Amino acid sequence: MAPPYFFVLSEPIKSVQSHEKSQPVSFGLSDMSTNRPVVSNGTGSQAPSASSPEIKAQKCFICVTGMTCASCVSNIERNLLKHRGIFSVLVSLMAGKAEVKYDSHVLDATAVTELIKDLGFGAKVIEDNAVAHGKLDLTITGMTCASCVHNIESKLNLTRGILMASVALATNKAQVEFDPEVLGPRDIIKLIQGLGFEARLATWQRPQQTMWKST
Repeated sequence: MAPPYFFVLSEPIKSVQSHEKSQPVSFGLSDMSTNRPVVSNGTGSQAPSASSPEIKAQKCFICVTGMTCASCVSNIERNLLKHRGIFSVLVSLMAGKAEVKYDSHVLDATAVTELIKDLGFGAKVIEDNAVAHGKLDLTITGMTCASCVHNIESKLNLTRGILMASVALATNKAQVEFDPEVLGPRDIIKLIQGLGFEARLATWQRPQQTMWKST
């Protein structure tokens, strides 16, 4: 028997075009605006950064007396930072000194000392402020030989921010030149202590003035 024949009727296929219109895509360019709101310091007043052109940042060093423990250090640092115009505070319990960076348009070094006195501590501005210009004189104890000197000098001279370090075994003194924007006296002292030696800011006595009597 012959196989059945199937007939397929084909119709021309019409292309179906979508009636949907393409929608424009938003890339959120308005969100990419660089005009961001200024962050407030929480008191309602704006807190521009220290690098703002209208701010003149200065640094002072203050001799602080009456500190007995780390809690005193924390108390001074925390309370000073609450005041407008103070950018940073570093207090050294061992050296009895405070390093304060502030806006000279808002307050001065004398005003900073008064803020410390209000907390119950003694405070006095260090007039001979060579440290502010990156020069530091230290007294180092525990050195016994030239190897100790070499060890300290090598460590300091390889540290970022230290420009020069010279240590004298005979006088137990060290002279260090550094970049104040990279590190400070407390950082340098900690580096020396990490090597097993003791270090503190050198105290220099002013030469006594001779009183002349007219004859």
